[in-house]
Amino acid sequence: MVIDSNSLSPREAYSLLVSTVVPRPIAFITSMNASGTVNAAPYSFFNAVASSPPLIIFSAGRKDGSMKHTAENILRSKEFAINIVTEHLLDAMHLSAADLPSEISEIEKSNLTPAPCVSIHTPRIAESTVSFECVLYRHFELGNEPVDLIVGEILQFHVKDELYSAGAIDHKNLKPIARMGGKYYATIDNFFEMDSSHFKKNRPGNPKGSDAGG
Repeated sequence: MVIDSNSLSPREAYSLLVSTVVPRPIAFITSMNASGTVNAAPYSFFNAVASSPPLIIFSAGRKDGSMKHTAENILRSKEFAINIVTEHLLDAMHLSAADLPSEISEIEKSNLTPAPCVSIHTPRIAESTVSFECVLYRHFELGNEPVDLIVGEILQFHVKDELYSAGAIDHKNLKPIARMGGKYYATIDNFFEMDSSHFKKNRPGNPKGSDAGG
């Protein structure tokens, strides 16, 4: 089957994308409006894109042409926090996805605890085991039905001590939640290791699986 993207409605294209580009990490983003109310919302069009400086991206779709509160807040304040969604935050994340007026804090509705950041005024979520303090690096308006693509620079990493080992995160104990298509989410329980030696030993033409070759 070949599907011409020009034959699809935006909703149909979205359904194909989110059901095949999986699993996707979830950014549970806190931002602050002009009156100081803290907004919290999950976004699964999210990933890391650079390490010097450390940059992340996420995109926020618009509703009836209007920006999401998260994008509005970030463009005004030029800062935000990303809180990685783990198994114990799943219910709170789901509650925060409700479409609430900007003057109502999803953190309060979800019974979460705001925690101070070091370099930005926007709080992170205390219950999150890994959070990033971010400032706005770039903003792009993309697509025919525009989405707001936000590029953030990470200024501070907040990591629970028990998850940090040899400069990396112990992902087995992080227990992140991944977004699938539709109403589906996934946990990550099956881990395996594979390095370059696997490919060298099994490369066609290598005598007896030797490591010879460039």
